[in-house]
Amino acid sequence: AVLEPNGMNFWTPQTQDTEAKCKAPYYYKDTKIQGFRNSHWIVGGCTQDYGSMTLMPVSGTLKYLPQDRGSLFSHQEETATPAYYSVLLKDYSIFAEMTGRSRSAIFRFTYNQPEDAYLIVNPNSDEGKGYIEIDTIKKQIRGYNPVHRIYQGWGEPAGYNGYFIIEYQNEIEEYGTFRHDSLFAGQRQIADGTSIGAYLRFKIHSEGPILIKAASSFTDMEGAQKNLDTEIPHWDFDRTRQELNSIWEQRLSQVTIQTNNRNDKEKFYGALYRASFLPRTFNDVDGRYPSFSTGHPFRQSANGRNYYEDYSMWDTYRALHPLVNILTPKKAGDMMQSLVDKYEQGGWLPIFPCWNSYTAAMIGDHCI
Repeated sequence: AVLEPNGMNFWTPQTQDTEAKCKAPYYYKDTKIQGFRNSHWIVGGCTQDYGSMTLMPVSGTLKYLPQDRGSLFSHQEETATPAYYSVLLKDYSIFAEMTGRSRSAIFRFTYNQPEDAYLIVNPNSDEGKGYIEIDTIKKQIRGYNPVHRIYQGWGEPAGYNGYFIIEYQNEIEEYGTFRHDSLFAGQRQIADGTSIGAYLRFKIHSEGPILIKAASSFTDMEGAQKNLDTEIPHWDFDRTRQELNSIWEQRLSQVTIQTNNRNDKEKFYGALYRASFLPRTFNDVDGRYPSFSTGHPFRQSANGRNYYEDYSMWDTYRALHPLVNILTPKKAGDMMQSLVDKYEQGGWLPIFPCWNSYTAAMIGDHCI
């Protein structure tokens, strides 16, 4: 996944169309890519993704459902680093590139066969509670995906949504929405029901790629817009890629290992990369975030610190958090203060806080 260390979103290719428990969005063994997701899956655990959306470029005949539009790809034509991802979508002859920041991303899609160039967007609500709309004046697609609990309060709303905003530059020739096998050309919005989404057909020329920007928020649409405008206020893909690459250079260079064995280096720095996923930043750039356990009212992080969420505490308190204390003590302090915030907002110190909710997934008091 492309991400900032402990960022809000894990920008990842998607090969599995679900937010279900124990299902990651991407599996190496899978043969088709269905799109690119702002995932909040708790990596390596048997938990759920939540509040995500997926976007996918296609060309030729419009295929919009994830199981129909998936494109064959080869790992030999796939590049994955912490700051950049690219892949050739063979079925459409589209070269897809992705980079980003904590709450936002920018995509560069090169349509090698530019006729009938589409963009598909889904709010990934397995419960059928999502919403999506097209604004052709502002050149935006906006929507939300309500978050639901598992474990404690299984299936109940968590009290907040994953909001998303997508911006495009090119003129469009057609737009619409869909639900299952029904296509609604010219319709600007659709809500409720599984397998819903929106599509655009671009006017493009063979001389250049299409750029798409996206961002998300757990507070509201205004938060998603502010996150995008703050983190990626331009349309320079390579600039964003270099910014994120510099962040990761700084992160990974915090530890130097003395070996000439490439395999050992890959193991070590790969582990340090994976140790940089969670807990995740949960607040917007202005500090707002949903209250723990209830979602409302919105809270405000104080003194420029971040509020963190998704602590796989039963698994991580022995090793991950001591490492965070050593490498990034300021961030570690913010993570511990976030646990105190959860105690004050929810009434007791959580055992295993995920999706900004109590889970009661394990026994004990690992936060202590």
